[in-house]
Amino acid sequence: MRKRRRRRSTPSQELFELVKEEARYEFDEESRMSVMLPPPTQRRRQSMLFPPTQSARDLTTSTFPPTAPLADITGTSTDFYGDTSYDATPGGISLGPPPQFSWHLYQLVPLDQLRGRLANQKKRYPKVSVLACVLTFEKRDTKVGSLTEVVLVDSTGQTATLVLWEEAGDEIARVIQRGDVVFAENLPIKEYNGKIQLSFSERESQLGVCWRAHITDDADYAYRFPEAWRHDIPQVNAVLREAEWFRRTYVR
Repeated sequence: MRKRRRRRSTPSQELFELVKEEARYEFDEESRMSVMLPPPTQRRRQSMLFPPTQSARDLTTSTFPPTAPLADITGTSTDFYGDTSYDATPGGISLGPPPQFSWHLYQLVPLDQLRGRLANQKKRYPKVSVLACVLTFEKRDTKVGSLTEVVLVDSTGQTATLVLWEEAGDEIARVIQRGDVVFAENLPIKEYNGKIQLSFSERESQLGVCWRAHITDDADYAYRFPEAWRHDIPQVNAVLREAEWFRRTYVR
């Protein structure tokens, strides 16, 4: 009985499998990181406006700053929108798109209530969600790995240190800036050396920038939104209150 010859894979098949494996790895990596650090919550719509005589290679994609007037779209310009709509408040004011927050005010625990929450919970490490400003952050190497400490402060005047290890700290340290208003959820509380400490778990915790205090380039506008939405969206008002308090207290 003749044995059936085993079919060998061709170089093109091997290359295809390699590319597929790399794509799968990149997808898994992006998925993991997006869970750990959500993208900007504003999801601002971007537009490109240019005269008909302008070449495509000269195009730049921009996001309107919150204080900028709406672009004048006339017959002398061509517009390309991913989303052509602009939203209006109940008062009829035409604004840019509203920010989209996945959290609610009832979830938030002010920093001055963390100690009481820790004392009254039966669990060893109760978990909380906070809305606060970045006061300082520092990254350093320790005997057990890379450590990032983010000191948070909110409008109660209380501070709390958020501790992140290894890749979680590396990623967040590359994104946040002093003065940013951040929302973080599922943070275990504990007391360390007499001070309240929050821990970041890669499996359960999330952190996102809700408002950028200092604009240094166009990319920072992704963390801004029209402030007039504060009259219609409670989360927007809460975010702006924290940003305004930080500016009054720490910016000279």
